[in-house]
Amino acid sequence: MAGGIGVQSFTVAPESTAGFIAQPPSVTTFAAFGTGRPLWPSDITGLVLWLPADQIQGIASGTSLSAWTDSSASASHATQASAVSQPVYVTNVQNGLGGVSFGQGIGQIMQSPTSIVDTTTLCLVTAPTQVTPTARIVGATGAGNGSVRITTTAGSWALSRGGTLSVTSITLGAWKDVICYADVSAQSVGTITVSGTTFSGSIQTSGVTSLLCSIGAVGGSTSTYSGVIGEIVVYNRNLVEIERSSLDSYFRTKWAI
Repeated sequence: MAGGIGVQSFTVAPESTAGFIAQPPSVTTFAAFGTGRPLWPSDITGLVLWLPADQIQGIASGTSLSAWTDSSASASHATQASAVSQPVYVTNVQNGLGGVSFGQGIGQIMQSPTSIVDTTTLCLVTAPTQVTPTARIVGATGAGNGSVRITTTAGSWALSRGGTLSVTSITLGAWKDVICYADVSAQSVGTITVSGTTFSGSIQTSGVTSLLCSIGAVGGSTSTYSGVIGEIVVYNRNLVEIERSSLDSYFRTKWAI
């Protein structure tokens, strides 16, 4: 006990290392924990598109948006050259943050050169202002009848991937975060998390590969979305539960959902 309290040290070792198994590294980087801040989308591996509307700069509220900067390392910015099809940037839409408004009487759509495949995880923060039967919000249409996209189907949030998995009903004007993917390794199971509540169900196989991610409409002007989008995040793989939960916490805290 010489030296007083605070200077002693000791080592605890197992009697045997037999049976210990080296685990592979986590797919998620948890370096953010050391900084004291919540996990951001960029702390999770596989990020290929990150469009946060609160980071849009240099234009006034109510101005048409021709380019939405990708905050991921991919630099796959979403663009729309046609003025008539550009959405509108609006400040202070939720929790003091800006958003992008789509579907104000005309078909408004942006596209990013982001590859969408069967195992893509799509994430969205939005408040619908009108629900059409099959509004296609974000995603892509691939070969044949293949698709991976977040849609509204008969007034419910839905994941479309060949077939459609529809879940909880939509409330107009209510902000929600939606995280979904289709797991091709589990008999085509679709999973959708809506503001912390997770739903799963079978969904058709489709074999999707697309080099474009569309926002505001996917595959036709009759399927355009009406609502304000605060954030879009896309990963090139199925996220595991802890990653989806971390993203849900990030979205709900940031956007006060």
